[in-house]
Amino acid sequence: LEQINVPGTGTGNILPKYASATGGEVFSEFSKQAIEKAYSAVTNVARNQYTLGYYTQGTLAENYRDIEVRVGRAGLRVTAKAGYYPLPPGRQ
Repeated sequence: LEQINVPGTGTGNILPKYASATGGEVFSEFSKQAIEKAYSAVTNVARNQYTLGYYTQGTLAENYRDIEVRVGRAGLRVTAKAGYYPLPPGRQ
């Protein structure tokens, strides 16, 4: 998958932008060895991850909300999206 076209975003390779905005990563590997290495890296990350969730106590404003996740132990890496737009009332 080299290019995808999302309406309203223009053309081009949007996948790296989408992955980055959602806390993800893109692996563009074509050789068998590189694909195996990427798969190993993804598997290792999947084995050592946590999923966090929360309910906001804020108002039902429609504006963008930043997300900040911090950890107290050195050497850990947080991979998370930068923020989100809340669902409109009635769709939550």
